[in-house]
Amino acid sequence: HPQVGGPLQEDPSAYDWAFSTRVPTVVSLSPSLGSAISSGTSRLTATFSGPVDPLLINSSNFRVSELGTPFVLPADEFAFDMESYRVSFPSVNLVSGTSYQAFVSARTGGPLAEGTGVRDTSWTFTTKIPIVNSLSPADTEEGVSLNDPTIQISFTEPVARQIAEDFRVTTRELGVDNQSDAIVAITGFGADESGKIVSFAPVGGLRPFAEYVVTVAKEALGSLAERGFNWSFSTSALLADSRKGGTIRNGDWAVLVEFPPNALPAGSYQVAIRRLDLPGAGKPTVGGDPAQMTPIYEIDAGVDALNKPTTLAFRYDDERSNVLERHPVSIYRYAAGLWIRVGGVEDPEVGVIRTVVDDLGRFAVFEDLSIGRQKAKIDQLDCQPRAFDPTGQVMKAQTDISFALTAPADVSIRVFNSAGRLVRVVERHRPLSAGRSVVVWDGQDDSGKIVPSGPYVVSVQVSDQRVDKVVAVIR
Repeated sequence: HPQVGGPLQEDPSAYDWAFSTRVPTVVSLSPSLGSAISSGTSRLTATFSGPVDPLLINSSNFRVSELGTPFVLPADEFAFDMESYRVSFPSVNLVSGTSYQAFVSARTGGPLAEGTGVRDTSWTFTTKIPIVNSLSPADTEEGVSLNDPTIQISFTEPVARQIAEDFRVTTRELGVDNQSDAIVAITGFGADESGKIVSFAPVGGLRPFAEYVVTVAKEALGSLAERGFNWSFSTSALLADSRKGGTIRNGDWAVLVEFPPNALPAGSYQVAIRRLDLPGAGKPTVGGDPAQMTPIYEIDAGVDALNKPTTLAFRYDDERSNVLERHPVSIYRYAAGLWIRVGGVEDPEVGVIRTVVDDLGRFAVFEDLSIGRQKAKIDQLDCQPRAFDPTGQVMKAQTDISFALTAPADVSIRVFNSAGRLVRVVERHRPLSAGRSVVVWDGQDDSGKIVPSGPYVVSVQVSDQRVDKVVAVIR
């Protein structure tokens, strides 16, 4: 009041003055402009340069939206920290692979904000698109067990949508041309608590010797995902009755295993043929650099040893340079870090090599650079099956004549009837490598006719050594 200046103070505003409270402005945001954050329940924050009027902290001045659709922000869930001047939005559930928009009105600066040029603050941010961590079964995995049909996908982020329609499974039988894929219904669909691991299974389980393709729609990865993804795997083949034996192969016919009757214990057996990548496996140590003719394959029937010798055949592509002298090829088994020569009889014209094995495991075909210097002898002669039907109506239509040679040699194989009469020359002085070899007799005589039922003597001869084995033809 001017009277505080005494009677002579005539200026009525001599002691009047004005001041204003500071206009708060936004100094930082979380999430920041253009950032990509993990999905889930989150509280956005806006930090100011000074205190904000609590009456202005409401859903009219603070907003969050997804693709233009605003979230409902309850007024009682806003929070303001007087020490840091930070306003926390109510919690919102952010979905993976999505773009969000947030807004802070200039009105939060108070009545003087407009006059000082404070403007609205708006910004966008995104949530991370889920990326695959792991797949089970793995992509392109072969010989998948039929015992556990669970398909599982692990992501880096929770999936955007947890609905079964975004996950499709199709299947087709392996080795059948011009076959359309069949859609398979799934069951047990669900995600874990984190939303990052999704599991399901085909209705009825996995079929033997089939290829499966799993397709994940882009909607499962969020609205920002440009595309979904798919992967494939194939299942083990099934030997329905080990007492009868049977033939198992992989999907591209690169590997074939012929089990004679009772080679495996009684029961049904899954037989997995898997192509492996074994870094460090190297090549056979033979004083050279042999060419590797096939990938490494693992053959697994879940048993430690076979009851009978079993025929194993590989197809290979001969890409060696065109030289006059070619080395033969052999099948090798990988065990204890070493390649052990098994051997085999090859047909270079069609690129097939066959042998017999007493144990399953890991095999590959290599160029054979070994040179035998000892005298060749025949060992381990066997015929499987011992009884066969050349017509193929009752049982297997051929017998596999298997034997081991201690060194390379010219081999003759003849078949005699019970009266000792020669009925078929299967091989005449055929050069074979050392190791296990297998040759087929189809039950026909030299004129191409099927021989009568009865016992026959299979005779294998190398030089002056002859070894015989009796088989039975049943028609």
